[in-house]
Amino acid sequence: MANSTKKPALGKGLETILNPKGNSNQFESGGLKPQETIGKVVHLSPFQIELNPNQPRKDFDENAIDELSNSIVKNGLIQPITVRKIPKTKSYQLISGERRLKAAQKVKLKTIPAYVRLVEDDELLKLALIENIHRKDLNPIEIGISYQQLINELGLTHIQLSEIISKERSTITNYIRLLKLPAEIQIALREGFISYGHGRALVSVETTEKQIEFFDKITQKELSVRATEDLIKKQKSKNTSGTKKTENARVEELQKNLSKHLNNPVSLRINRKGDGYIKIAFKSENKLNAILKRIRGEK
Repeated sequence: MANSTKKPALGKGLETILNPKGNSNQFESGGLKPQETIGKVVHLSPFQIELNPNQPRKDFDENAIDELSNSIVKNGLIQPITVRKIPKTKSYQLISGERRLKAAQKVKLKTIPAYVRLVEDDELLKLALIENIHRKDLNPIEIGISYQQLINELGLTHIQLSEIISKERSTITNYIRLLKLPAEIQIALREGFISYGHGRALVSVETTEKQIEFFDKITQKELSVRATEDLIKKQKSKNTSGTKKTENARVEELQKNLSKHLNNPVSLRINRKGDGYIKIAFKSENKLNAILKRIRGEK
């Protein structure tokens, strides 16, 4: 004889997991006063939850949202979103789970499970940013924006931020530097036409014009990151070589003019900082006196 015992509904099981000490009324926001929802999972209308205006993530994959919407229709929304209770109001604001919220709104769910926290504005931003930073599908520009927002809004240094999110300081600095690239290169990084490695290489290029020039070569020739780095390094070496030749020619001209003026061989050396020395050789005291007279302008 088949077992006629009815299996518990999925929603009931989720309720038990999320609120092991609570009862069924705690899972429904309608049975609780606003202050009693803190630290609990409740059911809220997805259309009554405010978005976080400081959400650093602006781009969402519509295909991924569609896939999630289809899954919700079949299986329901299993993982709760996280919201904060706005003090002195009956309103809630999203902390994390915007993709799930958008998918739930798309299929017009009446209610969705939401874990409620009570946080201040700066803590809300911090939570949202840190959650986003650790996502695997953020593009390099979104990561850079997240880092910069945390630094600006919370008054952090790069070192302090590195300790909070367990990333190397240099990693944080490199992502933030991407935000200085021209708009068209930032768009390419957002859309995945070039990688973080390409962007990092382009940041090392001194002028905007040159950055765009290298970017065009990357896209036209489909250069790898390694090939891009080699190309930029080669160009920098060429520029340095050309600058050095120009500088050497200038020093040689100055040395020639000094030797002619003093009627004596002169050795002139100048380094990149502008420091240097002049060396004047002479073979007798009479020659020294003659050189000194010329320096003083005496006949």
